[in-house]
Amino acid sequence: MIDYQLAMATIRRTLDTLRPCLLAAFGHAPFSTKADGSPVTELDVAVEEALKEDLATVAPGVGFYGEETTHDELSSISWLIDPIDGTDAFIRGIPLCSSLVALLEHGQITLGVVYNFTTDEFYHAIRGH
Repeated sequence: MIDYQLAMATIRRTLDTLRPCLLAAFGHAPFSTKADGSPVTELDVAVEEALKEDLATVAPGVGFYGEETTHDELSSISWLIDPIDGTDAFIRGIPLCSSLVALLEHGQITLGVVYNFTTDEFYHAIRGH
C-alpha cells in the first residue's frame, strides 16, 4: 500500500528543490531534438531522474514510465512522469509548462500532481477524495 500523503510530500519536496534551476533556465534553456522532433532539455532529464530516485524510496518496486528516460513496461502499479509538460513553452519563456506526475494502479489513476514551477502552483488529487 502506497502512502499517498508521503508520495505527494516527496514529489513537492523534489520539485521545490529543482525549482530554482528551472526558473534560472526559463526562457533560454538549451535543448536538443528527440527522434520524434520534439525538444528536450537537460532539465527535463534531471527532473525525471530526481523524481524516479525519490519516488523509489516512497514506493520501492513500483514501475516507472517517464517521457524522457525510463520507459519500463507498465506494471500493475506504475508512476507516470512528464517532467516538463510544455518543453517548447519552457524554452521560449511562456509560463504554460508544468511537471506532471500520476500513479497508475490496476488501470486507474489514483494520484495526480500538476506543478507549475513558474507560478509555484501545486495541484493534486487522490481518487476518492
